[in-house]
Parts: sequence; C-alpha cells; structure tokens
Amino acid sequence: MIHGKKIILRSLRENDLPSINKWRNNLENRILTQGYRGPVTMEIDSIWLNKVLTNTDSRNIYFGFENPPQPDLFGIIQLNEIDYISGVATCGILIGDDENRGKGIGAEAVRAVLYYAFFILNLRKVITYIASFNKQAFKVQKKVGKVHEEGCLKAHYHFNGHYFDIHIQSFFREDFEFLKDDYTF
Repeated sequence: MIHGKKIILRSLRENDLPSINKWRNNLENRILTQGYRGPVTMEIDSIWLNKVLTNTDSRNIYFGFENPPQPDLFGIIQLNEIDYISGVATCGILIGDDENRGKGIGAEAVRAVLYYAFFILNLRKVITYIASFNKQAFKVQKKVGKVHEEGCLKAHYHFNGHYFDIHIQSFFREDFEFLKDDYTF
C-alpha cells in the first residue's frame, strides 16, 4: 500500500467487482477514459479483474484507491505498458462516482502513483493521454505538479459524431523529488 495525505493506494480485490462494473457501465466514465464502448457484463469485468489479480508480468500495474477512514473504493489508477529499460509507462485514472470528483482525490492518487513509478519502480517518465474535452483531467494534471505537453493526436478519438484531439502529457521524475517526503510504501 502507498499512504498519502488523502488517499491510500492498494491492490484491487475481488469484492471491488460490483463498483468496477458499475463504473465501467457509466457512459460518462467510458467517454472520459476513452474506454470500451459496449455494455460491460459482470462476467466480462470478473474475467478482467481476475487477470489483474493474477497478473505476474509487471508491465501493467493496477491500484484501487480509498479515502481513509472510509474503506470504500473511490477509483482505479494504473500504470500500463511499463518499459523498465527506457524507464517509461503510461498512466490512467478513473474516479468512479461524480460526487468524489473535484475534491483533490484524483490529484493525490496521481501523485501517489508517480511516487510509486519514480521511487519504487525507478521509472523516469509517466505519460498520460487526455481527450481535449476532458477539462477536469487537465485541472487534475496541473494540481499534480509540473506537467509537460509532449504533443497532440489530431482528430484521434471519435464520440457522438465528432473527432477530438488527444493530448499527450508527461511527468518526469526530476520534477517530483518532493514526493519522497510525502508518501510511504
């Protein structure tokens, strides 16, 4: 577990399945995360969660996060496509329910996963992909700390008859040395 000021990152658990399935069937969540577009059955999510729980390849790492003292799962944050030689990974986050957004929990979860990526895994760069309409994600990125705009995939993501840009942003280890004092593993 990774302990921060507002949240705890922890392993996902079998009993997280109902929340995960509810969130992944929320159309707004799917749009914001550029996720799977079709209905997600409990069986599909059960298979997905079982793969996450039994994953041993260490190229994709998933965390659930809680806001203590409440033991409820607030969201999921992940590091994917981890390249240990180049020291890079991609990051995605989902705060499941609307009422938990805009409270600083997302920024705290990103900082905690950056701590893990930079100082536990010894990565040097974490990349995010944000749809141009996802204003909340851009706010979270700025709250996290220094973020670098690396590029833009023009008219890359289709939704509701329109194509949207995907912004590629990155966090670099040297900009986040202060995290060593803020988190424990």
